[in-house]
Amino acid sequence: MKLILLQGPSNCGKTETFIKLREKIISDFTGTELHFERINNSRDFQSVIKCNNKQIALFSMGDLKGECIKAILKYLGVDVLVLAENFGFKISLFEEVPLKLSYTKISGEEPPAHVIVKMLKKTTQKEMAKEEDAKVEEILAEVRLS
Repeated sequence: MKLILLQGPSNCGKTETFIKLREKIISDFTGTELHFERINNSRDFQSVIKCNNKQIALFSMGDLKGECIKAILKYLGVDVLVLAENFGFKISLFEEVPLKLSYTKISGEEPPAHVIVKMLKKTTQKEMAKEEDAKVEEILAEVRLS
């Protein structure tokens, strides 16, 4: 499993980026959503989408580290997990969770490189929307759907 962390401070547009990412994978890449669930009656959600023979899991609630770790364990079987992570964590998920499993013993291959995509808080709605769109494209390049 390749893990893509979308890191940023609170209220920088991480959830909105996830909403745009989900819509783009489903519409532009004709992905089929296998599972969708809202988290705590908020805009946050978790989703599994099958697209181009890959299973992609999205988990947008990055404010609670325990929930992020549960999501990593829950989605270990997917090809790619895109996960939000709030900058407020003292120790990044990459440092805390052992992500290099016995991959070579199972498949004879090296594990995929995990990636951090960073978002910054913008001052205007226009700047924020531009940042969100840029991060969607950056994540899609890492997922490699085309």
